[in-house]
Amino acid sequence: MQDINNLLKHIDFADELYLNKLAGSLLIILVLWIIRFFILKIVNHQTKNQSTRYSWRKTTLYGAVFLAIILVGRAWLNGLEPILAFLGIIAAALTISMKEVVLNVAGMVVIMWRNVFVIGDRIEIAAHKGDVVGLSLFYFSLMEIENWVDAEQSTGRLIKVPNSLVLTQPITNYTKSFPYIWDEISIGVRFESNWHRAREIMKEIAKEKTVDYTENARSLVRESDDELIRFHYLSPKVYIKPVMNSPAGIILTLRYLCEPRKRRDMEDALFEEILDRFESCDDITIAHA
Repeated sequence: MQDINNLLKHIDFADELYLNKLAGSLLIILVLWIIRFFILKIVNHQTKNQSTRYSWRKTTLYGAVFLAIILVGRAWLNGLEPILAFLGIIAAALTISMKEVVLNVAGMVVIMWRNVFVIGDRIEIAAHKGDVVGLSLFYFSLMEIENWVDAEQSTGRLIKVPNSLVLTQPITNYTKSFPYIWDEISIGVRFESNWHRAREIMKEIAKEKTVDYTENARSLVRESDDELIRFHYLSPKVYIKPVMNSPAGIILTLRYLCEPRKRRDMEDALFEEILDRFESCDDITIAHA
């Protein structure tokens, strides 16, 4: 009879311990969920940018799940050191055999933690170039640009890129911190042309087309001390270069700021007005073979 009572007491103690661990686990999950809820509420209040909100939702979700696994696991596995050691060996073996999966997860952590890029950024990594349209635990998605299409316009193809590439490959970000790029267009005039006048016409047209970009860029350069962005000259400029072979003449190269996604539209607008203005000038002749 005494043995039965001892057994019942042991079972009651086990049940009580089990219930305490279960209650503690639920409490941990609830607290993490509440913390994530308030973080997202603050972020949504502070910014209307959908890319920023998306990044915070992903980051807080992965962070909450990771913390829940660690905290709940410690509560349930307390006192089971031999089992944990065995599981550690298994985990090490799995890490070696599933290296790509682990690297992809590590890449996701780096992307989120270091803010390498966010939804909407235009980037180039390895042989891939495009606009970031999705982030997940193992891959990020790019809407491809260029390839067989000129002037970095979209091809319409979606590329799934492993997150692990951010750990080993250089990343070019077109829009982070400084949302403009430098572009150039060139046009040739004959030696006997009034190239001084042609140069001023190109510069004048470019200033009219890019005045907003130039003013915004000046304020962004001042605000981006952490990235060490420095440009000594932000206004459009025209460079000249004599060419002696056919067609002989002077090449005028216009350098100007533009938005990455409007590069082709800007080139079209500039060329159209430049050609119209040159055509109306009797002393400017475009060089051709």
